[in-house]
Amino acid sequence: MDHRESLNFVISTFKLKAVDLAQRSGVDPYQLSRFRNGRIDFLSHTLFKVVDALSYEQRAVFYGLMQGSDCKETQHEINEGEKYECHGSIPPG
Repeated sequence: MDHRESLNFVISTFKLKAVDLAQRSGVDPYQLSRFRNGRIDFLSHTLFKVVDALSYEQRAVFYGLMQGSDCKETQHEINEGEKYECHGSIPPG
């Protein structure tokens, strides 16, 4: 899963409001929307600002997906209220 798909998965699975995420990260909500819809790409520092605005668990899911974790299993764990366990290193936020 690429960075755009992973971010969209985290936003939808955790039922985040993209506008709130944009505000917390300091990224323009319109730019985040365009990125999520594939109309633009972010420079790496902009993507990291958005990812850093996620909670630790949300970042763990994002990076887990980027490393090839199974989406259905991840979504099931989250929906069942289980703490998501990532088996890679997660940069602190």
